[in-house]
Amino acid sequence: FGQPKLSELSPDMKLQFEHLRKARESIEKALADDPNNTDLINLLRWTQRQELSLLETIYTPQWQTI
Repeated sequence: FGQPKLSELSPDMKLQFEHLRKARESIEKALADDPNNTDLINLLRWTQRQELSLLETIYTPQWQTI
């Protein structure tokens, strides 16, 4: 179906995406130490939703014909 073109992000959106990626990685590390922390789990879900939302703004599926 195609890949999102991250190169099409504006500099501001690239910065947002990078901040979200770093936040997600930090949360995942914290969850490794405390896997039952519901606040961290909810924060991770929110961060992932924000990343997906950002990707959806640039994603254009490529339809294939048979």
